Amino acid sequence: MTAAISKNRKNEYVYYWCLEHRRLNLKGAELHDKMENLLDILSFSAEQLAYIHKECHTLLKEATKEAGKIAASRLGQVKEVDAKLDNLEERLIESVIDSATYKKWRDKLLQQKALLENDLNKIRRNDLDFKWNKLQAILPKMTSLKDIYLMSTPVVWQKLLRTVFEGNLTYLEGRFRTPKVHPGLRPNILIAKQKGLLETEKPLTDFSEISRCTECTDYFEHLERFCMILEPIIQDLRSKGFI
Repeated sequence: MTAAISKNRKNEYVYYWCLEHRRLNLKGAELHDKMENLLDILSFSAEQLAYIHKECHTLLKEATKEAGKIAASRLGQVKEVDAKLDNLEERLIESVIDSATYKKWRDKLLQQKALLENDLNKIRRNDLDFKWNKLQAILPKMTSLKDIYLMSTPVVWQKLLRTVFEGNLTYLEGRFRTPKVHPGLRPNILIAKQKGLLETEKPLTDFSEISRCTECTDYFEHLERFCMILEPIIQDLRSKGFI
């Protein structure tokens, strides 16, 4: 559907008409109110946010500890390869092996070392403290997706809605319909459906309890991705003095 404006002598009214069914017109005010209500429901409550914050921090500490163990192991393996390279060179100097054998084993060891160093670099780039600081900055804003929506420009609305609703967003028989809502917003999807504001094509699992969401191993990964998409939107609003 697309938006249009109807005018009379005193006022202007926004309405939406369907591109496929030209006679179907919907009042803009009605759709806007329902979208604001829907975003309000999908937003985290203060209690949900506190629980997510606590669980995120616990998982971060565990992940940091595990990453440290892996990094130490890889570093030890790199030192072992370096020792083998030194030993190989000594054997060449002492004529224990010929140059062809030296080159063959040197190439294998250097390849092994490169793989280990690549693993180490990945661990160092995956700065968990940095991610945690970003999450801490963005998560509080997820208590009111409606406010972000209302303060943004139409272009940003589109970006926000495409992020929240994965796939086409349509409206039929008084409710919004979409193939899927972003998994980072799992806690309140079922509530929106029960209130008659949303219908999803894919069946919903009951994640109405926040603890059930966080039991899913991929939930925090989805949440992090959602926050990273929201980050530039929030930065833009902050730069304009809206938040």
